Amino acid sequence: MKNLWRSRAFKIFRVSASVMFTAYLAFLVGRSIQTYRLSNGEMLSENVADYKKNYYFTFGHVKEKEAIQLDSNLVYYVDYSKIKSLGVSNQLVYSPVTLALNAIRSYQKWILNQDTYEREVFLANANWLVENINDKGEWILTQDVSVGQYTVKAPWCSGLAQGLGISVLARAYGETGHLAYAETARKALAPFYTDITAGGVRTTNEFGVFYEEYPLPENPTHVLNGFVYSLFGLYDLYLFDNNTEALALFQEGINGLQNALPLFDTGDWTLYSLNRESNLRNHWNYCSPWYQKLHTNQVKALYNITGQETFRTYAVKFENYRDNSSKNYIIYPAYIAYTDFVWLVRKIS
Repeated sequence: MKNLWRSRAFKIFRVSASVMFTAYLAFLVGRSIQTYRLSNGEMLSENVADYKKNYYFTFGHVKEKEAIQLDSNLVYYVDYSKIKSLGVSNQLVYSPVTLALNAIRSYQKWILNQDTYEREVFLANANWLVENINDKGEWILTQDVSVGQYTVKAPWCSGLAQGLGISVLARAYGETGHLAYAETARKALAPFYTDITAGGVRTTNEFGVFYEEYPLPENPTHVLNGFVYSLFGLYDLYLFDNNTEALALFQEGINGLQNALPLFDTGDWTLYSLNRESNLRNHWNYCSPWYQKLHTNQVKALYNITGQETFRTYAVKFENYRDNSSKNYIIYPAYIAYTDFVWLVRKIS
């Protein structure tokens, strides 16, 4: 062993490994800086009156853009073979979450740039939402999802999907006047009344009502961004349809979020969720750089909508973490290293 350690071949190996490791560290720093700049491309629309002609913030850089495709009918689907995440199978899936989120992106391109092709794409996806809602008012997700040691079993309903879907349909109704869009959006309110133990998206706990992205009765995780997207959908239906039922659900959620929001604040970053399982596997619930910026813009928008001082306070704090926290020096490289690791695992598996 001693001779091996001193051998010329092993010395060459050690030098090569050191050079490769140093090169990767430099690459990691460069990618971290690039990701920081790209992920700043989510700008808030400051004027509440503009929400009928835009969205609550203007989407910029598209994360994992290569995985999002359009079919021959201009409907968005996900190619999961191109997703940098472990535990997903290589399938082509029409996910109501991805479909609705990208339909909103198309809506913005149409409204902001007068792009008529994007109008066609937006309405094609709004039509898909009309055609694919079930009798319970749900847009169903068809893949199992692991959340810590628990699994959300397909088929399942998500507050995130419901909120985004309603936002799309409310805007389609506002732009076209076609009643089918408004009627379907109203139908999609039903899961907001139903507890997750009964297949809905609602939980009620010590801080009030919460609309769940992942309906796990064993461990309600309270995902922040999914909750806020659901609130945007409810407010949109009120904004475009004058729907007082949606407004009441929105207000219930706002009251709950005001009470819960301090629990997402670590003092220098925000948590992705309030999952009771805090460990390496879920990064101790610290959100990724993308979600830190999203949380900031979401809370800013809620302040603009409601005028509630709680949201202004946390918007300022979250923005300060986003730009100035020392956690940036840890989380960005860790995020890049994780995505590289996932890419490698998926390539060799």
